[in-house]
Amino acid sequence: MPAGFNLMQWQVFSQADYPANLWFDWDYINEQWHNGNPLLSSSFISLLCQYVKPNLFVAVAKDGHRSSAMLLLEKSQTGIWQIFKPSQATLALLVIAPDCQLSLQQLFKLLPGLCYRIDFISLDPAEHQNIIALQSRKDLTAKATNIRIDVTSDFGQYWSERPKKLKANVKRYQNRFEEEQGAVRFSHLTSVQDVQNAVDRYGMLESKGWKGKQGTALHPSNYQGQFYRQFLTLQAQQQSALVIEMYIGEQLIASRLCCFHNGLLIALKTSFDEAYKRYAVGRLLLKELIRWGFERTDISTIDFYTNASAEQIEWATEQRPMFNTSIYSANLPGIALSFLSHTKMRMKRKQTEVSVD
Repeated sequence: MPAGFNLMQWQVFSQADYPANLWFDWDYINEQWHNGNPLLSSSFISLLCQYVKPNLFVAVAKDGHRSSAMLLLEKSQTGIWQIFKPSQATLALLVIAPDCQLSLQQLFKLLPGLCYRIDFISLDPAEHQNIIALQSRKDLTAKATNIRIDVTSDFGQYWSERPKKLKANVKRYQNRFEEEQGAVRFSHLTSVQDVQNAVDRYGMLESKGWKGKQGTALHPSNYQGQFYRQFLTLQAQQQSALVIEMYIGEQLIASRLCCFHNGLLIALKTSFDEAYKRYAVGRLLLKELIRWGFERTDISTIDFYTNASAEQIEWATEQRPMFNTSIYSANLPGIALSFLSHTKMRMKRKQTEVSVD
């Protein structure tokens, strides 16, 4: 892309009316400028569209005949739109060349009906820095702290650098488990059939716990179970899926669904048998996952795309915020809505300052 390039023109289509191959264009941008991040891939997002919401709007900006930015938009309420954000998507479904300079205001003229605000949710500085840079600091809200682990050294060095309290706790849990339950067994599953079966087992395990009681658990019979089974099947066909399981004897007590591509391993979901909660089996499984990542020559980073707790941050070698922001139309309704929103934000900050004092 030439120096000083300034991309200003958007086009907006309903998903059904997109005039070219939507997912070919999407994957081109993802592979070129996002290193093929699996959570920004067409195999992930097209399945979300299929299972969650098939009728979205696509905004695309082009440099000549080449797509340089794309995002999926949905109407959230009257006058307000947002980037498509189902619960399975832990970062903004937005792909963009890093040197694109965009006029986001133009989108208001192109979306159908009234539109005074567009919400950008879960913007990742590692993937969406040029969008983040368009907003002033006061318009950005850090809604999550994401963590990642650099696995380019060796596991022994990584573990020696963890906080003493973390290492002591994990050792205590390991000893307690071995003394009271016996030896643990881990399975690392990557083939298509093994991954499919493991996703089904994961769903049965998660459905036994509190998520099952709430009706939010992944299960082989619901759309979440079918979505993850199909997505990880596609990944396994490309030798890019992993399900790591923890057993005592033949009993599954913890499982983690993962995918990887171009050096990036992403931990998607984790579940454990709540009867074994006192052994912190989720942490024992996490340690084994990290060990597996260090042993692989094709993995350089493990990313979690989560809102990490203080304890989870202790496992990380780096952390970064995930941002939410909103843009407002330049007309009178948009200006009024922006004023009201910023007033509420200032009031919340003052209330927080008072409660801290």
